[in-house]
Amino acid sequence: MAETIGRRAGLLVLTAGIVATLLLQLAVPSMEVFWSGDGGLKNLQAKQFAHGDMHVDLRLTEKEWVRTAWDEGLHPGEYGNYIYKIDGKYFSVFPYPFPLVSAPFYALFGDRGYYVIPVIALWVVWITIYLAMQRACIDPWMKALLMLSLVFAMPVTLYAATFWEHTLGLALAMTGIVYTLRYDDFEPGKTGPLLAGGALGFAVWFRPETLALTAILLPAAFLWRRRALTFRGWLLFSVAAVGVSILFFVVNYWIYGHPLGTHGIQMRSTEIAATTPHAIVDRFVSMAKMTIRFAPVGGFVAAIFAVLLISKRIVWQSEYVYLTVVAIVFFPLMVYMVPSDGGFQPGPRFVFIAFLLMILIAAYAWRAVPRNYALRVALSVLLIGTILVGVKRSAISETRWLIKQYDERVLPAYMFLAKRDEQVVALSRVEILLELGGLVEQKDFFAAFDDEKFSKMIEVFRAQKINKFLYIGFGDLKEEHDSALRHDVAKGLQVESLGHYGTHFYFYSVTIPQGA
Repeated sequence: MAETIGRRAGLLVLTAGIVATLLLQLAVPSMEVFWSGDGGLKNLQAKQFAHGDMHVDLRLTEKEWVRTAWDEGLHPGEYGNYIYKIDGKYFSVFPYPFPLVSAPFYALFGDRGYYVIPVIALWVVWITIYLAMQRACIDPWMKALLMLSLVFAMPVTLYAATFWEHTLGLALAMTGIVYTLRYDDFEPGKTGPLLAGGALGFAVWFRPETLALTAILLPAAFLWRRRALTFRGWLLFSVAAVGVSILFFVVNYWIYGHPLGTHGIQMRSTEIAATTPHAIVDRFVSMAKMTIRFAPVGGFVAAIFAVLLISKRIVWQSEYVYLTVVAIVFFPLMVYMVPSDGGFQPGPRFVFIAFLLMILIAAYAWRAVPRNYALRVALSVLLIGTILVGVKRSAISETRWLIKQYDERVLPAYMFLAKRDEQVVALSRVEILLELGGLVEQKDFFAAFDDEKFSKMIEVFRAQKINKFLYIGFGDLKEEHDSALRHDVAKGLQVESLGHYGTHFYFYSVTIPQGA
């Protein structure tokens, strides 16, 4: 009876998670407004593909005079590490595969189509892990509790409401990981290892940290899982994973001149200095702290290992030791593959592979815990405690934060800009293009990041007989940051303040007097 109720509880958690992700879509505005500028830039790529323009570089305008002005230094995105100019073409810092696979859904369903892949991929992650735990034959109630931790006590679920590729990368990576956990109860064919290895390889196309996963998973699978996979199965799995990854490098080198594409260009940027020892240590410490904060289930895993150590029940060839080694080595390797600790994000998204590994480690390690009723109850209570902490942080606090970002940070500015009559828009920061770039088809955006660009822009406008434009300053809720509009280059212009909209955006209507 208890086992039946436990199984139903696990399925109930899955069902509740699916409903929760659908409800999260209510927080997503029905327009091209994203909780982060990253999604805004990917939107520009995806829309281009959806419209039939299959060029990998960004082609944001068909107006010759606008393109000329951009090439002369007024491109609204060519600053910092968002858009790179390579051989006269503009490329987004984000790889093209995710916008490419998202484009058909945008073409079919409009803005809502952007969330089809993130939502379905998340469901695939859940189901994959659920089936892996079911195959591990752990207690139904423990499986239900671990699923509860995965779905509602970690911030991974929130990424179903973001136009980001993280859940897709996780789904592909977990397919490869879970395949290596197969039993040696029958001889593997060729299709299984090739598909699983191919999935792991394709994860690299979407998320760079899966390179770190591949680097440790393949040798670890050879050492720990060779009997279950068989040497031929491991070899096919590895060849598929490495082959698909190499194809990614080749395509990137052909397009960008770098095997890691724009991500590699970003990593070697002197502005970011992402590969210096100091930056790497800082990222490691930051992400380790966020892991402790956002994956409280780690405390449960640590407690299980303490019990197994004391009772001398750790089995070196076990699945949980294998997965633990993969997770531990993945973490420092991953730090080398990413340009930052993630910054503006709900939870440390680069570490989510380790989060999912914790759930599997807990499941397999639980089987080795002594069959002592009091001990198992105490550990279960500890797990419930970590779930409560995680639910408060991820399912409550972080969800509220994400909804607030959608409602307050960008949406008011987007709606205000959409209603304005001005055709040309000057931007004081490149981030404004990322946030409000959904309107780039309706309006012409220009860089006015400093005095030199502002002065050049005014010359272009005068040559085009444009006497009025909209200027967008950038700041926070308290004050606007300094901009060229406050300097001598703006003297003689008629400036009308239009107000502060959203968290960051200050709007001005600027008139260029005739004959000035």
